[in-house]
Amino acid sequence: MSDVIITGIRSNIALEFVKLLSGETVHGIRVEDIDEYLTADRYVFCQGFLVPKRGTDQSVEEQYKSEYINYSSIVEAVDKIMLINPNARVCILGSESGYKGSFDDNYAHWKMKIHEYIESKELKPNQQLVGIAPSIVEDTAMTQNRTDLDNLNRRRENHPMKRFLKSEEVARMIYTLLYEQPYINRTIIRMHGGEV
Repeated sequence: MSDVIITGIRSNIALEFVKLLSGETVHGIRVEDIDEYLTADRYVFCQGFLVPKRGTDQSVEEQYKSEYINYSSIVEAVDKIMLINPNARVCILGSESGYKGSFDDNYAHWKMKIHEYIESKELKPNQQLVGIAPSIVEDTAMTQNRTDLDNLNRRRENHPMKRFLKSEEVARMIYTLLYEQPYINRTIIRMHGGEV
């Protein structure tokens, strides 16, 4: 039996990931409580914060929250895990916005920084740190709460696959990386469906 730690466990991606597990003990935690879970087997950071405003129009509180949720709290937690857990396997949910940008440019900036962290973090031989950069995920609150439906529909129609990504597809990639592919390491897997 192994322990799996998940932040953002109420997200649809996390819920789909949990469905793929059997026999593991899953702990949905706030990132602030990571000190109690530093010796688990696997970790999934599914947290994210997007503001439907340009960075210059965001309040100081919104800007701080974006930096904290999308970047600094994750880096602090992973640094602690990797310091004492020689076999930790960690997956962080990034975003295609970290490559292409976003209307919320603060969100895009911090996703870019978390990608850079994943690719540059020094690890011990049996540790794994990977990221997934999904494009628009159809069945998540982040997408369903958007008000620019015309823009979303236009993007979907112009997408090479004529659809957006599904939470289950992201969850399956997390599972593949953490359970089947230990050699994939310090890498971001982009899931954009060929929309480049």
